[in-house]
Amino acid sequence: MPSYRTKTGRSKSVQAIIRLEGHKTITKQFKTKSEAKQWATITEEKITQGLYEHRKFTFREASILYGVEHQDSKEISYLLKRLRKSVGHLILGNQINHQIIVEYRNMRSQRVSPATVNKELTYILRVHSWVKQEMGLMIDIPKIRMLKVPMGRDRRVSEAELQQILKHSEPTMKTIIKLAIATGMRRGELVKIKRKDINYQSRTVHLFDTKNGEDRVVPLSTVAIRALKQLPARIDGEVFGIHPDTISKRFLRACRDSGIEGLRFHDLRHEAVSRLFEKGLNPMEVATISGHKTLQMLKRYTHLKAEDLAKKLG
Repeated sequence: MPSYRTKTGRSKSVQAIIRLEGHKTITKQFKTKSEAKQWATITEEKITQGLYEHRKFTFREASILYGVEHQDSKEISYLLKRLRKSVGHLILGNQINHQIIVEYRNMRSQRVSPATVNKELTYILRVHSWVKQEMGLMIDIPKIRMLKVPMGRDRRVSEAELQQILKHSEPTMKTIIKLAIATGMRRGELVKIKRKDINYQSRTVHLFDTKNGEDRVVPLSTVAIRALKQLPARIDGEVFGIHPDTISKRFLRACRDSGIEGLRFHDLRHEAVSRLFEKGLNPMEVATISGHKTLQMLKRYTHLKAEDLAKKLG
């Protein structure tokens, strides 16, 4: 007899589960229980009469179902959408085989970083595993060698370099740079800040819909508060009113005008995290400010100065 499981979340659904001795378990998602019961009754009859053919899933179909159940972050949702454009039409366990995965890996490695390629491969395999487990499909999960990820950048920004960059930046960029160094905020987070998101009394700023899909409240130093107060108020309520790409371009121009090489705006996030550790904050405190999800992710951005650690040793 079929069983049913109600799944809650952004999109509520009912999963029908058919388990018959000598047959593979079959499951399917529906919006209502009545739809689930109707399908389960018909399908169970077909199985007992030997008329049922197990359904084949394309990656597009499977990844959509996976997304509904897991409700991953905005970043992962975007990643799955991108994967659908490349392999969405292919059938799991049939057309998505070892050779196809290798070709996909080699093609993507020419365009994006090894870390990005590995993340995409990981989610292709996760969708396969989820479908095999949840839908009871007898499919082979491709095995693939991940790419070697190089060590994270260890570029630190000296105080002298920072002052030169600020000297060659316009007022808005000066505030953005100071805020990035003080908090480790990403450029995408900085450009979304509105005046109403800043609480000058508690010295905090509320960030909404960040890269990992979560909101967070970031504490602001006195330097950051002072820099923000110096900016003129905009009519539209935005704090900066600037595009993320424009930030990167203006930062590179300021570096070039200062005669500084090998530095990019995202390095300020590295520098900020390192400085927070050097101030004595523990990993949990730093992660609360920077928004990193795991200590391993945090380590990739952290490069402490040996001389500062030596002073702590006494």
